[in-house]
Amino acid sequence: MPTYRLFRRWCGFTLIELLVVIAIIAILIGLLLPAVQKVREAANRAQCQNNLKQLGLATQNFCDVHQGLFPPANGYFPYDNGAQNQPGQAYGTEMVHLLPYIEQQNLYNLYGGLICCPPGAAALVKVYICPSDPSVGYAQTVGWGGPPGNWGKGDCSYACNFQVFGLPLPNWQGGQRYPASLTDGTSNTILFAEKYAGCGTSVYGNPAGNLWGWGWDPYASPVYAVDVTGPQVWQQTPNPWQSACNPLYASSSHTGGMNVAIGDGSTRFLAQGMSPTTFWYATTPNDGFVLGPDW
Repeated sequence: MPTYRLFRRWCGFTLIELLVVIAIIAILIGLLLPAVQKVREAANRAQCQNNLKQLGLATQNFCDVHQGLFPPANGYFPYDNGAQNQPGQAYGTEMVHLLPYIEQQNLYNLYGGLICCPPGAAALVKVYICPSDPSVGYAQTVGWGGPPGNWGKGDCSYACNFQVFGLPLPNWQGGQRYPASLTDGTSNTILFAEKYAGCGTSVYGNPAGNLWGWGWDPYASPVYAVDVTGPQVWQQTPNPWQSACNPLYASSSHTGGMNVAIGDGSTRFLAQGMSPTTFWYATTPNDGFVLGPDW
């Protein structure tokens, strides 16, 4: 009796085979996604540190050019013995006055002649933006930073230390000198800390009054350690910026801590859980207190 060999034509995966493949892919994605997110966050944190490094170096260069004077947290510069509305002066926050030192001279020129708010759309400066900051762009949705409000002139994910840039002169205009005024040591004084570019909650009864653009308005100025001072100036837990964000505190969207720029030109990642007192002592430039071991 002849033997017949049966050949089965292969037409594709069976349902069970497809389910097994899908399950394997899902498991691999579940294993790889946290690793990818960690790599992305590490890259964002490195970019953020580089931004702060540039801000610290720009501040040192500014001080070298201007006989040690820091740029004002908000006000006219050059001071010209307190005179205002003088030729060659510009008005704005420290972020405005630092523009020429981060290769943004053309943008700074728009502020010259006391034009506190440059015309046109919002100015977004890459050095001023942390790639991990989820609140970037909120200012534009409510009119700050560009038409129609034309107030804050762009987002800013970093805040200067008001205890350095805003004191001792009134009206946020500063007047301290580098490095003479940092008697606690340049390596022990924070110049810039991270801060959400915008908070979704209302402060001072103004739903847009807590946005931290780098334009002229005092309550939209990128600063910390003003109005609220002491150890509570750092909001350590990364809270949802839309609902639990306090614009008076330094804050960070990074997991595990916050990047800061130090007076000696270096940057540092401050671990979440650092003593608030240590952070405050590093914020005050001349209080004479010794920083804690967690610095």
